Formats: sequence, C-alpha cells, structure tokens
Amino acid sequence: MFLVEKYISFGDCDPAGVIFFSRVFDIAHTVYEKFLFDNNLGDYFANREVLIPLVHAEADYKKPLRTGDIVNAVVRLAELKECSFKLSYSIFDKSGKVAVTIKTVHTTVTKAEFKKCPVPEDLKTALLKIRD
Repeated sequence: MFLVEKYISFGDCDPAGVIFFSRVFDIAHTVYEKFLFDNNLGDYFANREVLIPLVHAEADYKKPLRTGDIVNAVVRLAELKECSFKLSYSIFDKSGKVAVTIKTVHTTVTKAEFKKCPVPEDLKTALLKIRD
C-alpha cells in the first residue's frame, strides 16, 4: 500500500460542489506518480526504453467528495502479469470511509516499436511492495 493525502479544492468540483468525475483520476495519477518517484522510477515518464501506457481505467463513486475535504488516496498492486499490471486505488474521506475506488491497467511496451515487453525488474520489485 502507498498513501497520499489530498485536499479537494473548489476547482476540483462541479457546480453542485461535488468532485467532478475526472478529478478522481487526477488523484489516482498523482498517487501513481508519487509512488514511482519515491521508488526512484520517475524516469519512466521520459528517459526509459520502456513505456507504461494506461490501457484501461474505471471508477466507482460511493460517497460524494466536496470542496474542503481532505482525503487519503491509497494504491495497491491488484495483479501482475508478464507484460502488464493492474492497480487498485481507494480514496477515503476524512472519516475513513471509502468514497471512490479506481482500477487502472497498464501495459509495458518498447519505446522504439511500441510493442509489448516484459515488466522491467526494477518496476516489478517496486510493484510487489504494494501488492494486496
């Protein structure tokens, strides 16, 4: 498990004052980025011969999040395959209840040909630290 705290700002919300649906994906991606950088893997965003494109994303909204809320977002490894991995995210409200769950599937491809390749060992090692 890897956790990041986030403040829900006015700009994150729709006119009804509830978090806009796409902003939860921003939170998930922030957690993913921080996880990579905290594991010295931030160079996957620019300087590697392997890319990690997102191939699927989904979210389930269980409770509204509103302007001023402070949430905790957690990422876990849900599945690891030879050339892909699935991450599961939970966003908890201030009372500790799950407000949103997110799932993303990433594949690993070569930068030069954009063809599937095995998940690199350094990434695999980091991912296994956050396995369910």
